[in-house]
Amino acid sequence: EDIVDILNATSSSESKSEKLKIYSEDEEARCFAKQIFGTSITKHLSFEKFDLGSGEYINLVKRKIPPGFGRSYYIILLDGDFNGIPKKFNHIINLPGNLSPEKLLANFLNNLSDTDGIWTNIGRNYNKTVCFRNYPLDEILGDREKAKLWFNEQKSEYWGRNAHKVIKPWVKNNKQIVNSFIKTFI
Repeated sequence: EDIVDILNATSSSESKSEKLKIYSEDEEARCFAKQIFGTSITKHLSFEKFDLGSGEYINLVKRKIPPGFGRSYYIILLDGDFNGIPKKFNHIINLPGNLSPEKLLANFLNNLSDTDGIWTNIGRNYNKTVCFRNYPLDEILGDREKAKLWFNEQKSEYWGRNAHKVIKPWVKNNKQIVNSFIKTFI
């Protein structure tokens, strides 16, 4: 209840059972956010499948289309690579990092040593070669569509529900920016 009260700027006595709506650019961002927040926060959130780019969300909020989009009881999570959120829109925040979730995770995995325990936790015989077999790192970092294809291929075959086998270790290794993001969110 406390988190819902904080997020909705209400007290328990006036709090509604309605979940706070979360909008994001895509499924990859939703997976990333869910793993960062964990169940204690996500159980109070409703992740809406309304995929738009950062600029499109900003324009919707500016024009208050659809009704309610200009109100602060919706939160819009944009990828970390977007740098154009007007200060007056305090209900629009960037995900942690300075890249899209796909690119952040690609860099994270590429920078791991070949003997890091994350590889065996993901799967037997899973390693960098398997991870980047169909999409080399330079293609992932240079082409948004290939980055999405890579992320979804790896997620469905190896990374588990909401890519938890990769995102949770990323969160653990990036506690400072994750905690800052959660503090901004709350």
